[in-house]
Amino acid sequence: MPMVTTKAKMVGLLGMSVFLVGCSNESDCLTSDTLQEVATADDARAIYLRVSGLQEKEFFYELYDRQPTFDRCGAADIKPLSVSHIDREQGAPSAINVYGSSVDVAYSEESDAVSEASLVNVRVVIK
Repeated sequence: MPMVTTKAKMVGLLGMSVFLVGCSNESDCLTSDTLQEVATADDARAIYLRVSGLQEKEFFYELYDRQPTFDRCGAADIKPLSVSHIDREQGAPSAINVYGSSVDVAYSEESDAVSEASLVNVRVVIK
C-alpha cells in the first residue's frame, strides 16, 4: 500500500509541475521563426529573410512596403507584399529580383552549399 501512495504522490507532483510550468501570461508562439533584414529595396520597401523550422529549416524572402516591426514570435505588424520560398535544390540564390510589389529569386548555376549567411548577402535587383 505505501508503494501505491508514493507513486500517486509522484504522479500528482509531476502533473502539478507541468501545469505550473505551462501557465504563463504570454501565449506560446508555436513557431521558431527568425528574421534578418537583407536589404532596403528603395527608400521604403524592405526585404527580410525568414527562417522557419527547428530541424528541417525552410527559408523565405519577404518584401514589405515599409519597415515592419516584429513581435517575439516573429509576426510582423503588417502583411508582406510578397513572399518567395527559397528552393535550395535549385542551388544558391544569386539575386533577389523585385518587380513592383513582388519578389522572385534567381539561382546560380553552381551547386554550392546554401548557408544562412549566404542567403543574407544576396544581390538585390529592382526591375
